[in-house]
Amino acid sequence: MISKNTRGSEWRKWDLHIHTPSSYDYKNRNITDEDFVKEISKYEVSAIAITDHHVIDIKRIKNISKLAEKQNIVVFPGIEILSESRGKEPIHIVGIFSEECNIDYIWPQIENRTRIREIKGKGRKPNEIYCDLDDTINLIHELGGIVTIHAGNKSNSIDNISHALPHGEAQKRDIAEKVDVFEVATEKDVEDYKSIINKRISREIRKKLPIIICSDNHDIKKYSVKQNCWIKADLTFNGLKQILFEPYSRVRIQAGKPEPKNDYQIIDSICFDNNEMGRQEILFNPNLNTIIGGRSSGKSILVGCLSVLLNSGKAPKVPTKYFERYNEYIKRISKDASVKWRDGSSEDRKIIYYAQSEISEIVHPNEDGTTGINDIIKNIIRKDFESFIEAYKSNSTLNTTEINRKINTFCELKRRIHEKEKDISDIGNKIGIIAGIKKLEKEIEDIKKSIKGYLTAEEDIEFKKLKENLERDEILQQTLASDKNQLEIIKKIKIFNNIDPMISSVSDNYYKSLFDFYEKLKTDTEKSWIEFIDRLKNEIEKKEKDISETRSKIIVSELYKKGCRFNENNELLSLKEETLRSEINKKNEIEKIEMELSKLRELLINCKTKIWTCFEEYKKNIEELAEKLVIEKDKIKINAKVIFRYKVFYEQISQTIDMRSKEIQQYDFDRADIIDKEKYMSEIYEKIINYKFTLKKDFQQALIDLYAKSYYKITFDIIYDGESFEMMSEGKKAFIALRLLLDFDNSECPIIIDQPEDDLDNRAIYEKLVKYLREQKTKRQIILVTHNPNVVVGADAELVIVANQHGIDSPNQENIKFEYYCNSIENSFNDKSMSVTLLKQGIREHICEILEGGVTAFQIREKKYGYKPL
Repeated sequence: MISKNTRGSEWRKWDLHIHTPSSYDYKNRNITDEDFVKEISKYEVSAIAITDHHVIDIKRIKNISKLAEKQNIVVFPGIEILSESRGKEPIHIVGIFSEECNIDYIWPQIENRTRIREIKGKGRKPNEIYCDLDDTINLIHELGGIVTIHAGNKSNSIDNISHALPHGEAQKRDIAEKVDVFEVATEKDVEDYKSIINKRISREIRKKLPIIICSDNHDIKKYSVKQNCWIKADLTFNGLKQILFEPYSRVRIQAGKPEPKNDYQIIDSICFDNNEMGRQEILFNPNLNTIIGGRSSGKSILVGCLSVLLNSGKAPKVPTKYFERYNEYIKRISKDASVKWRDGSSEDRKIIYYAQSEISEIVHPNEDGTTGINDIIKNIIRKDFESFIEAYKSNSTLNTTEINRKINTFCELKRRIHEKEKDISDIGNKIGIIAGIKKLEKEIEDIKKSIKGYLTAEEDIEFKKLKENLERDEILQQTLASDKNQLEIIKKIKIFNNIDPMISSVSDNYYKSLFDFYEKLKTDTEKSWIEFIDRLKNEIEKKEKDISETRSKIIVSELYKKGCRFNENNELLSLKEETLRSEINKKNEIEKIEMELSKLRELLINCKTKIWTCFEEYKKNIEELAEKLVIEKDKIKINAKVIFRYKVFYEQISQTIDMRSKEIQQYDFDRADIIDKEKYMSEIYEKIINYKFTLKKDFQQALIDLYAKSYYKITFDIIYDGESFEMMSEGKKAFIALRLLLDFDNSECPIIIDQPEDDLDNRAIYEKLVKYLREQKTKRQIILVTHNPNVVVGADAELVIVANQHGIDSPNQENIKFEYYCNSIENSFNDKSMSVTLLKQGIREHICEILEGGVTAFQIREKKYGYKPL
């Protein structure tokens, strides 16, 4: 199978300025080529440029190249040349050429077309030679090389030219416009040069130069660098030239390897071994991997297999027969495939996979007008505000429980009021009873006046008082007995609720403290409660005893007994007084029930108010939550807002109230604004309470169904660059959805996306997606299918995977159905002798052939920093 597959552009150590004993000032001339390669291999340097002073030692370079190849080290021929002095000291420049160049041709050209020829012609020493700077740079470029120049604090650098005077600054600017790379001496020089001189030069000539550090070693036995120079590229001259087009993202001066990622979060490779794929291994880069190819070339199949093997649980959502067959096919060819992570594991791990057009589906409105963007935001919010959300849910649950309890209490109070009203009705009409009592009292008075008996007028008055006291005390005894029974019932009431739902989300550090304190509070309070009730009972029992003693005294008194005898002796009087006592008892019973009714009605009004207050808590709680749910990251701001779900409320009304009722038809739910619709809730509540509607269900159930739930929900608005999500184009919305999915996912697991640009407009691709991919690929591994050259070239993909389906005009090796060629953007060649489609040309050529606008994409990228296209 394909043997040229690589991981694309990778970070490696490069040393682009190193000498051999061929330099006149080398410290140890006993060093052999074998010694040289052996020593340099100890330092894990992957590429070197041999840049001897004023000479290209063809024989030595060819020999070192062969020896270094065995150690996987690439050698670039080069030369260091002293130019004429333009400052305190002459400026040194370095020319570097391709590892595949014809140095047998290049060296004579340099030797004979510069003043280096004077070494032979005039017998001058190498350190006596200086060359014209402009002519030498032009010659190196003409011969296909690149030019580096000493800069910063490095000796013989461009900074020897004073920029205190205008002509000095102009000279520097002219030189910078001609050379390709700045070579500085220390890590500090990098930032200084990048932030001060390079900015000034860039502003003038609109060109940014890459900055490197090299060893400038003159004794391989004493090899050292002041800091590592990392270059992300193929180990080729084409790879090296990428730093001209990506001067800041392709070069790093630092100790450790740049853009480190966890091995357990990097997909290392996928291996196939079946009839469809043959036996082939695809290696992945830890940064940006792009998969390109013609239609039906196997691009989506590759990411589909990755998704199935990594157990993402995702599949294309389009429910067509084609996609059903596609999914079955993916499952079948994945059975003989395996995925390996960079840490060597093959286990299932989290990835994020978005199938083709899935991002577009997220922002496309559903039938109810909502989009999947809210679900994304909810997941983000849930992660960052879990404690607030759980507290809100607990409060809502408790609120619902409280409303149910209060509605039950309300209905119980209404039942008891109805019973008491019936009790009064059964006893009789109070006004009639009072009128009857007055009539009986007059009749008794008249009878007494007509009877000559035992009682004087004064005795009769006193006797009446004694009787009234006895009757009053009897009623009081009944009331006290009732209160004592009621206190026994109240004593058993549980004052405290179960708070486990509320505190379950609190961490273990505080859960036990809260629970223990609550239990102690509960125990102490219940004990106090029982003691208080018992004290009240004792008071009642004392009053009962006092009343009993008072009654006993009255009953045994001589006046009372005399009065009773007097009454007993008069049958008519006794009958009238018995009737009077009965009517008085009725009146007293009614007044007692009326007192109870008054209390019950007061409780009913309070309960009605509390039900509504609790119902309003739904809105208050969710508004308090919404105020906390605000997230800002980079240019994205997520705001939460509360909306009234009046359609849900109307639907519940329709299920609860007979909509034919005139009372309900006055509410125009279709035309009313939101404020009026919220007002309807309270008005309808009042009318249900007062039986103004014909209900489809039980009164209590109607109240619960309508008011023991919230009609509010949180929705979110996204502000990006000052623009609201609702006002964005569909393409920009899709880009924001992608950003949300990546920016707020803290796992840094690999993300696999099938053609994200399908959901974006062209402007969003170039201005937003490409820039965003550049930022994201340094943080996490990205594997995406694309047909847009700007995504591949503009985002400077580290690895490009070209897919091909076998056909008569596009054959694969061994006629396998799908084949993949993996390499870097800088991989470039043409081999017309090859019959296999993927091996006929390099990645650059495949991009230009497959992706419409590929050539233009390369030109835009290569012009970006002031260079002409390759």
